Amino acid sequence: MGREGSTIHQLFAYHDQIHRSVEDIPGGIRAITESDNPRGATLIQSHVSRMYARLDQQDPIPMIGMSATLPKMIQANRKYQRQLHKTAKGIEIIETAINANMVMMIRDHAREVTQFVEQGMPVMTNRRMRGYAQ
Repeated sequence: MGREGSTIHQLFAYHDQIHRSVEDIPGGIRAITESDNPRGATLIQSHVSRMYARLDQQDPIPMIGMSATLPKMIQANRKYQRQLHKTAKGIEIIETAINANMVMMIRDHAREVTQFVEQGMPVMTNRRMRGYAQ
């Protein structure tokens, strides 16, 4: 599973200490994901930064099969814009697109990530068990 898989598992362990807000904006979303726990904040920043780098370089993403939306986001990685800003307690991201289908995909992914934050590992495991991931 490697370093990123370990980070993902640690994020799930801290999920009840993570706060996330997502706002629909024209053409996409603005999301802020933070933790008052310094370790949680560092994990968030590290994970999101590495995921964006992997998207930009088209590197494989570990545990992709547990996400219903991430495979689609990777395939369309050049069809939307991503901005990443570190905050004192985590990260702010803005993702936008021109294409209406891509905007919907961005918003679906944001909702999925919010579920991961709110519910932890069970939501990811349940998705996998029900066959959402391909």
